[in-house]
Amino acid sequence: MIDHTYKTIFIHQRKCAGASIITSFGCQPQNEEWGAFNDGVLSSIWSERDPAYFVFAVVRNPFDRLLSGWKYLPSTPNGRC
Repeated sequence: MIDHTYKTIFIHQRKCAGASIITSFGCQPQNEEWGAFNDGVLSSIWSERDPAYFVFAVVRNPFDRLLSGWKYLPSTPNGRC
């Protein structure tokens, strides 16, 4: 996500409240900048970014993510992902 008002680039890691963070910046899912740079340095436009922009991401505790996934399994068909 790119926010030109705050000169910010947010790299959305899955399952880390990224949609909430992006929405708090006022960016909507239909906005083309919603998914920009989600692949970080692997993004095809990474080299085109403005170096003056602040880049950040949120990383979840790996154990917490494992536990969350384990608790999610019963809601999937046959208890599988």
